[in-house]
Amino acid sequence: MKNILQGLKLAIVLVLGLPFILFLLPMFVIHIFIERRAGRPLPFDFVDMIFKVFSHRKQESSAFPSLSAQDATENPSPSPILFKDLEFPKESVHAGGIALITCGKCPFGGALSETLASLGYKVGVGYHHDKSITDKIITQIRQAGGVAHPLPLDMGDPALIKNFLEEANRSLGGTPNLLIHNSAYFHPTHHQEPLWEAMEAVFRMNVQGPLWLSSLLASQMYDGGGGQIIHVCDMYSEQPLKGYSAYSTARSGLLMANQSLSLEFGPKVRVNAIVHAMAPPSETAKGIQQQENTTAIIHALRYLLTAHEITGEIMHVDGGHQRNHPRPLM
Repeated sequence: MKNILQGLKLAIVLVLGLPFILFLLPMFVIHIFIERRAGRPLPFDFVDMIFKVFSHRKQESSAFPSLSAQDATENPSPSPILFKDLEFPKESVHAGGIALITCGKCPFGGALSETLASLGYKVGVGYHHDKSITDKIITQIRQAGGVAHPLPLDMGDPALIKNFLEEANRSLGGTPNLLIHNSAYFHPTHHQEPLWEAMEAVFRMNVQGPLWLSSLLASQMYDGGGGQIIHVCDMYSEQPLKGYSAYSTARSGLLMANQSLSLEFGPKVRVNAIVHAMAPPSETAKGIQQQENTTAIIHALRYLLTAHEITGEIMHVDGGHQRNHPRPLM
């Protein structure tokens, strides 16, 4: 009787399972083939599923082994990692390159030039009309044992920009691997009687010329050993200033050029910007702010010189001005 019941069970299983084996299983295999051929993922991994089924019992028996007192003593749990235990790379600022400062007379020109010279850079300091301040910077660097040369530069003239780079190569002995663009033409826009020539000069000096210079030098850096370009901008490149609409518009274009150049020449040539809080000329007591801005920019410069993974970024050192005075909604 027992054998008869087992036979009936086997017959029922065969009757119910035979259609699946003969029809549904081949259809399912064909479906899988079509899905894989079309590039569509399967709903689940059959191999992994079968592996988990057969290894489930083995995992249950070995997942939580008993731990004796001796094992706990010989193999204690790892202690948590504390901040003081972490080892950070002690990376020094790169020294021994050739750096260009576009304007010695402009704000921060002297501090930037002397800082780079102290780090071992040969420094070329640009000047436009007045060379006296640049000569003082050059003299101070040379007296401290550094190498520096004055270089004429006009951001509104593409030929003179090219000559600036050629003279830098001759006088400093090679292609610069660092460009600090700190020059700016801070000129008001008179909307009652706007002058096309005045507005054109603002754009040429503040965005077209810098973009031209950065593009030329970035190409040389890319063909050589690489390098870095840093644009030093003020907060009015991101926030409008009444009476200076052309200036703010042009400087905002320079920030976009900063990101575009990083895309064109990166990562071999890194391009970043430092945005500081500049007081307009009409404000008083700007001497203290000027000193604070200089210190912040120098710190940001030293950081970017060693931050080899950073490019296309805009670093704000404006004392929170951007957060406290956000850009008005358009």
